[in-house]
Amino acid sequence: LTRHSGGRSAPDALIDPRLAARRLEVARGRGRRRRRRLGAGLGLVVLAGGAYGVTRTSLLDVDRVDVHGVDGPAATLVADLVAVEPGTALLDVDTGAVEQRVASLPWVSDVAAERQWPGTLQVRVTTRIPVAVDGVAVDADGRVLGADVPELSAGASSELPRLELGLGRPGSVVDERGRLLVEVVAAVPPSLAGEVASGRVVGSDVVLTLVDGITVRIGDTSRLTAKFVAVEALLDQAGRATIESLDVRVPSSPSLVPVPGADRETGSSLTGEPGAGA
Repeated sequence: LTRHSGGRSAPDALIDPRLAARRLEVARGRGRRRRRRLGAGLGLVVLAGGAYGVTRTSLLDVDRVDVHGVDGPAATLVADLVAVEPGTALLDVDTGAVEQRVASLPWVSDVAAERQWPGTLQVRVTTRIPVAVDGVAVDADGRVLGADVPELSAGASSELPRLELGLGRPGSVVDERGRLLVEVVAAVPPSLAGEVASGRVVGSDVVLTLVDGITVRIGDTSRLTAKFVAVEALLDQAGRATIESLDVRVPSSPSLVPVPGADRETGSSLTGEPGAGA
């Protein structure tokens, strides 16, 4: 056996030149693709870094906080709870934390905070609607709203029924008896709005007092629509000055008690259900 002494090994000498050129071209193509991928990756890194740097410039910081849904002192209070200083990078604002802080106000039902590029933080507030007061306001869900409720700032509290209940601290929820009373008061129809002066719970019954002193025994919270239809029917059929009290616990058989000695033209009770089907 003898060793070949040529410059190329025997296998290399047998490779077709065209095949060798093709192999070389494939190797060069792989190199070009690697360089392109590397360049694209570096470009993305530079672009991301530049974008992040832009968010840290004064062009995209918090210039103002816009509060919607309330105004006056209530809007100022909300802005204070937002607690985002002007100049803070807008991207750094924790909108979830902002919403939690504003939602701590007892009269806030819902709040949404969002970034408005380039420099505004927008906070939208939905307030709870008071249905009665007892020193402080309460809404239809029985949540105690406190005394500084935006809807009551214009003296509207004088138009709401006053409860003989004893409400807890703002943000708390009334007990079972309180819920019974609040549910009835919240169901008062628009046609009787402003007619109810106060409400209390007597035994297991809700008793309302109208602005002219007439007491209305409602009972529980069942069939409230029919009960208030019966109240309106009794008030329409009898002179209000002759009525001492109404009883609509059974709306199909409502009754009234006259003022002692009053000369009434109507009977002391009505038969048939006013507003049948209500």
